[in-house]
Amino acid sequence: MQQRRGLLAPIDAPLGEAREQYRLVITCAANSREYATDQSGFTVGASDLAELGSGTIVIEVQQVGDFGTSPAARLTTIYP
Repeated sequence: MQQRRGLLAPIDAPLGEAREQYRLVITCAANSREYATDQSGFTVGASDLAELGSGTIVIEVQQVGDFGTSPAARLTTIYP
């Protein structure tokens, strides 16, 4: 594992976590929804998307670990 000044370099490091868990937050102007899952893939239902409204949607995913949560991966898109 690479180190830089005593800190981990910005690379994926082995986790060794007790379980796999992710936090998914979908935010639109009208509403926000939060989900937790133990799968690396996730499907959001059409009714949940409809409740968010239309316009710009921000999707954030974080991996939840035993000792903390990863920085969020963020995707911004437009929903009709």
